[in-house]
Amino acid sequence: MPPLEWDADTIQLHGFSRGVHQIQWLLVSLVLLFLALTGDAFGNNALAALGTLAYFLLTLAAQALPMLGVSRRWLLAWHTWVMIAFITWLLYVVQGVNGPLVGLYVLAVITAALALGKVATMLEVVVIAACYLLLLYHGGGNAAFAGATLAIACAHVIMFLLVGYLTTVLADAIHLANARMLLMARTDPLTGFANRNALADQTFGLVEQAHRRKAGIVVLMADMDNLKQINDRFGHSTGDAALVAVSEHIKAVARDGDLLSRLHGDEFVVVLPDTAIDCGRAMADRLLARMEAHSNDATAPRISIGLAAYPEHGAAMDALLHRADEAMYAAKRSGGHAVRVFHPAMQSANAPATVEA
Repeated sequence: MPPLEWDADTIQLHGFSRGVHQIQWLLVSLVLLFLALTGDAFGNNALAALGTLAYFLLTLAAQALPMLGVSRRWLLAWHTWVMIAFITWLLYVVQGVNGPLVGLYVLAVITAALALGKVATMLEVVVIAACYLLLLYHGGGNAAFAGATLAIACAHVIMFLLVGYLTTVLADAIHLANARMLLMARTDPLTGFANRNALADQTFGLVEQAHRRKAGIVVLMADMDNLKQINDRFGHSTGDAALVAVSEHIKAVARDGDLLSRLHGDEFVVVLPDTAIDCGRAMADRLLARMEAHSNDATAPRISIGLAAYPEHGAAMDALLHRADEAMYAAKRSGGHAVRVFHPAMQSANAPATVEA
């Protein structure tokens, strides 16, 4: 199963794309309703209706462009500019700015604010204001720029600016909330390591890549030997501090490209791409040595480590995790705070073992 999409920008763009399509439906529906209610009060309703249907068909066809590799953000920008052009043409054909249809520009402003950000939205508001003034001039000449008519025009432009600004602020808040929720969904809050779901996404296709490059992978599984004892004697806050200490020791010996994860409880996983088993064993030994050097009281964590490697011990990530888990339990059975590399003989002795402090 392919990994889920975790990028906040991409997820938000998908959501806003659906919102833009709904706004376009609303725009077309409002225009057709207005034309139906006004009947033949204006002479060009038939032309306006045909233009509206053509605009609707064009936007439907554009929805297939992402499948052809067109950037979704560029497509959303295109939608907003086409929407502005359509509304301007409609107002020119039907009644200029002297009617309720001028409010349709608000839909274009909202669309731009949701999808394109503050700068692009303000640029589009400037274009809308220019179109509005041109339509105003077309309907009344120089006389349109005086008295109450000019005041109404200024009020409309200010409204467009306020709607654009407030909608971009809302869109930014939505983006921030999405980013935080995605971070929480992928990250262990105590250690900052990737959680189980994030590790599955990070390691998706990793074995296949290693096979193509003829490279190795080492999976290191570590489990605390004395977390229960620390929790019972000193409290869970001390136990949490011990888990954080383990994570800090792991980060200290890990390389930049290694994948660090806390699966659950006191179980940690480190996936080392492009690594042979000897290098993985050396890292595990450095981790234990570092922890021993910082073991100065009863709250100091002790861990057992199991190692499994591709291709020696499995041809899939799930198999490597299982083999590393078996090796880790073998380390616990040997007395704990030790390193064991998977061996087939361990498969028959896979009952969990508890190591006493």
